[in-house]
Amino acid sequence: MKSFLALASICLFSVACSSNPQKTSSIRVVEDSSACTPLGTVKGNNVLSSTSDSSAVDDALRQAKDAARNLGGNAIKIGEILSVGSGTVVTAEALQCPE
Repeated sequence: MKSFLALASICLFSVACSSNPQKTSSIRVVEDSSACTPLGTVKGNNVLSSTSDSSAVDDALRQAKDAARNLGGNAIKIGEILSVGSGTVVTAEALQCPE
């Protein structure tokens, strides 16, 4: 439990310091990644939030897009969206796709 809380704190702190909503909007979500170069797996999460479910998903998705942007990507392909009691986690593949 202590590990989970520590991880949640680190994730929340890093997002609060690095989030940029304007640049995140340039990251698109794709279904077909065959023409793209994979850059790695990215995650976004909203842990222990009092926001609505849709806001929690939006926030976690924004974080995943921020992480993709930080890897030099311009798109993500969502692998999983997991929402349980106290949070939402989005796992995606960061991609560099042709414009």
